[in-house]
Amino acid sequence: MLFFSGVRDVGNSLVATGTVSLFNLTSCPDGWRAFDEANGRFLVASGKSGLDSPIFNLGEAGGSNEITLTVDNVPKLSIPTLNTIDSTTSKITSITSVTRGALVNPQVEFKELGSGKPFTVTPEFFALKACEKT
Repeated sequence: MLFFSGVRDVGNSLVATGTVSLFNLTSCPDGWRAFDEANGRFLVASGKSGLDSPIFNLGEAGGSNEITLTVDNVPKLSIPTLNTIDSTTSKITSITSVTRGALVNPQVEFKELGSGKPFTVTPEFFALKACEKT
């Protein structure tokens, strides 16, 4: 992709109509219009890049600034903790080491971790003005 800091009109022979380019300007040069479809988005070439890659159709928009993982998104995981229950106080005590014969009324407890809040997946970026040649 070409990056321009300015463009001179040379009879429209160098840049084809429909060309989208990025400019380090606050507005598009003469002969170009703002390509608002790209605002706030990463651009990706249409088509398919490999066997397991998605197909991106021309003009398609998608994605999200934030995602929230669900149970289906994380690897299968169980985090057991071994606890004992004191029969006189009913207090649960976590065990970090067990000596022979010291375990009374063992219980396995599964602890939930995390809050389920969405998180941002935007990599570092530098924003430029997207314009389309008219």
